[in-house]
Amino acid sequence: MPETRIYVDLTTAFEERHRIPHGTTRVERKLIEALADLGRGDISFCRFDPRIHQFCALSPQEARAAATSIPVADARREARVTTRSRPLFAPLYPFEVWFRKNIRNRFRRTRAHLRNAVAAPEFFEPGSVLLLPGELQRQDFSQLRSVRRRLDLQLAMVFYDLLDSLANDDPRVHDPDAADIPGSEFIMREASLILPISRYSESALRQHAATRGTTLPPMHIVRLGHQIADVPPVEGVGDLAPGKFALTVGDVTERKNHRLLADIWAALTRERTTPPIPLVVAGRIDIDGQSLVAACKADPATATTVRFLSDIDDARLHWLYRNCRFTLFPSRREGFGLPVVESLAYGKPCIASNATAIPEASQNTAVHLDPHDMPAWRHAIETFLDDDAALTRATADIADRFRLVSWNDTASDALSAIAHLLRSRNAT
Repeated sequence: MPETRIYVDLTTAFEERHRIPHGTTRVERKLIEALADLGRGDISFCRFDPRIHQFCALSPQEARAAATSIPVADARREARVTTRSRPLFAPLYPFEVWFRKNIRNRFRRTRAHLRNAVAAPEFFEPGSVLLLPGELQRQDFSQLRSVRRRLDLQLAMVFYDLLDSLANDDPRVHDPDAADIPGSEFIMREASLILPISRYSESALRQHAATRGTTLPPMHIVRLGHQIADVPPVEGVGDLAPGKFALTVGDVTERKNHRLLADIWAALTRERTTPPIPLVVAGRIDIDGQSLVAACKADPATATTVRFLSDIDDARLHWLYRNCRFTLFPSRREGFGLPVVESLAYGKPCIASNATAIPEASQNTAVHLDPHDMPAWRHAIETFLDDDAALTRATADIADRFRLVSWNDTASDALSAIAHLLRSRNAT
């Protein structure tokens, strides 16, 4: 029997190759890099090119270059007031939403149907596997579904979280050709193999499918690696002193719960004789996080003690992890919690939320607290600020209990699951 070809999609990694990665793009890049380094003859690389509305080939060298490219300054990470939030434009935003849903999306669906009606040269071998390890926003679901059906293409899709889904009474739930649907819905509908990044994500998707009476394809959890890219070191980040700051990594958005930390740092600054060490927030400033950034900069209690660093590349992130006193991760909902395991991989104690997948990601080695319990968070923070012995014990516990996972392990998990899928298919 001829060897089944595995195609690895790097659409997002290619489009974002000169931008600083966030959580899901970091996973996609590192998984692509690990797969490219294997040098296997049955693995090919591709990306979707929206200009020609087709998938095109990339060599392993091109794939690795896209996954390891050095980012440049990313203007999207700057804290700024968006046009839609300005008083004169805010009333127009509901019309913009209506236009996108009722005019633009219908036009895009019609255009996609017309494109798919024209037979283009087939890129994929019939019966092959397409591994989609990243975000799906840049994919044309109608086109991808059409290719899958024509060529019996097996879609193996990494599943991150169920942050966006359709209500059960949405008419698109019962429309098999609906294309303007969330990525999680497309995965449920079209995947031959789902690769959740945690037991929590797997369980959340199963529960969601159960409410629909939907039968899911096979699911196999993949372990996520912990290592940040190996990059040349930097001597420092701003005026931060080694061991003299606390760190939280993640996009500044409401779900990440940075307001909890800002409120605690404001209280500590006002109530303590000596201000606490700075809290460094490393991550993109999302639309719903801009008000928090503005409030912290305007409040004398946090203007200097809470520092938002929105344009931190891997070299600076290395330095921040290595030199912080401890880290914090108060997110309310995560499919995994990559900053937690990155902190532990550097041997840095982490105070983290006990919600969703976060304790699973940390191997229960972090200090886990209810993300809504401010007194508990303040007590834990003050302990790590003031008690060197407690910090030393937490560091020793990480060295004793935390087990590193490499990105090669992630690639191995994905390929093993695909091999099992192919064996099961060939046996029927």
